[in-house]
Amino acid sequence: MLTGIAGVVTDMPGVRWLFETVLKNVSPSFVQLNPDSDLLTQLRIRTTSAWNDYSFSALRAHITYPVKEQVVLELHFDHDLPPSYIYDQTHMSICRSRRGYRIPMDFIRHANPRQVAAV
Repeated sequence: MLTGIAGVVTDMPGVRWLFETVLKNVSPSFVQLNPDSDLLTQLRIRTTSAWNDYSFSALRAHITYPVKEQVVLELHFDHDLPPSYIYDQTHMSICRSRRGYRIPMDFIRHANPRQVAAV
């Protein structure tokens, strides 16, 4: 599923079919990263099963999204921490530290060493 301008364009009659047909043949990730794909369904099942069996903290995602994200779809597992949101970032800039924006480095610096070592 697409969001933003790509989502609007592909909702036009006939365009979605053409767009998806081309992407399915050119980009395996388009098929694999569909929220209902076999890959993501199996990942959800296996991760949830491991969480239910072990409650291992490394299986709990803490995801940060840009406010008003129009490219990346939000996908959460039931046991994940609630997502956080950051203003004035995009899906590409949100993970890159730079002058005046240190959130990614602060996240790493303040991570629990036991959690990081477990990954």
